[in-house]
Amino acid sequence: MNEARQHTVVPGETVIAQLIRTLAEEVQTLNEKVAEVDRLIEAGFRTHELAENVASLPGIGPLLGGEFLATIGNDLSDFASPDGLAAFAGLAPAPHDSGKRNGNLHRPRHYHRGLQRLFYMSALMSVRYDPTPGRITTVRAPWANATLRR
Repeated sequence: MNEARQHTVVPGETVIAQLIRTLAEEVQTLNEKVAEVDRLIEAGFRTHELAENVASLPGIGPLLGGEFLATIGNDLSDFASPDGLAAFAGLAPAPHDSGKRNGNLHRPRHYHRGLQRLFYMSALMSVRYDPTPGRITTVRAPWANATLRR
C-alpha cells in the first residue's frame, strides 16, 4: 500500500519550521528553569524551622508550604491564635451583628486572598490524593465524587 505524502511545498515552510523549533527549545529551557526554582523552594522549605509543622497540614507539600511561609512572613508570632490565622486567611466567618440581630456570620470582607487560595489548593490536594482506602465511597456529595474520579 502506498503512503500518501504531501508534494506541495508551502512558501515559508522552512522558516516556520525553524521558528517552531526555536520556540520549542525556549519552552524546554523555561521548563528546566521552573524545575530548578521548584527545587530551590523545596530545599529552602525543608531547612526552615517550621517546615515540619507546616508539612503536617493535609495537602501542604514543599511548594505550598514555602508559599505559606513566605505569605505569613516566616513567623507565626503575628497571630495570637489559630483563629487569628484563619481570620487573616478569610476562612473564619466574621460577625455582622446589629442591635437587633445576633449570630449573623458572613464571609469576611478583608482577608489575604493569596493565603485563602493556598488553603483552597491544599484542600483540593488533600481530597484528590488522600491515601485512605475507599475514600471515594465515603464522600456523599455528587460533585466531590466527580472531582475525585478525574
